Amino acid sequence: MKLMSLKQYMSMSKPALIRKIMKTLRAMPKKKLALACYNISKSKLPRLKFTPIPSSKLRKGTISYKMALRDERKRKALPATPTELQRRQTVQYWQGKTKRKTKRKTKKIVGKIYYTKKGQPYKILASGKARFLKR
Repeated sequence: MKLMSLKQYMSMSKPALIRKIMKTLRAMPKKKLALACYNISKSKLPRLKFTPIPSSKLRKGTISYKMALRDERKRKALPATPTELQRRQTVQYWQGKTKRKTKRKTKKIVGKIYYTKKGQPYKILASGKARFLKR
């Protein structure tokens, strides 16, 4: 299937576009189709707007003041406690470790026999030089 430009799709008739979309939808798995349907219906819902109370207008010690501080922490993505910070850092550390690609070794091992593309054997010496071997 070739990728078409928007201009090409705009030149197509409406029934042709509907046929193309229906063909794609029929081939799509049920799970993916259900997720697409959910996202379409969710996008039509109204957005909820949250206006936080500035902490300068709140009295210290009250429940609403503590809730406002908690909301500010959430917005700034600050951890609630030092142990929480440490936990997040360790999780980030291990996620970074697992995502790294393994590097291929380019160094050759001394004494091991390698073969050229043509199949000729050679050995790496302790000095780092290579010596061809007799077959």
